[in-house]
Amino acid sequence: MAPSLVEGTGPEARAGLPGRPSGKPRVMAHLKAVPDPEPKPAALIQSVDRAISVLELLAKQGRAGITEIAEELGVHKSTASRLVSVLENRGLVEQLGERGKYALGFASPGWRRRGPGGWTSPS
Repeated sequence: MAPSLVEGTGPEARAGLPGRPSGKPRVMAHLKAVPDPEPKPAALIQSVDRAISVLELLAKQGRAGITEIAEELGVHKSTASRLVSVLENRGLVEQLGERGKYALGFASPGWRRRGPGGWTSPS
């Protein structure tokens, strides 16, 4: 049987067997609690916002390179490249020629401009 992590709370204590004199549980000193990782929804939302900004930029301009996208979004070129890569893998963006500019991809031909800085999906 595996030992209890907290003395005084294992099967022996529940069975009424002798435990610590104080009756208070004691955390084993050699075991450290691992905090739960905190979710980072703001970072996830920021990534979604940036990806949509890339799609809006391409809908507006027709085509753009990584440097242009990075400058427009105010991010490093490596960040823009990762965003475009994800969109490209999903078919929303395609590269025009080897090491070329990017445009809306085959999965998004029905996307159309709605107004300044906005776009809509096909009906």
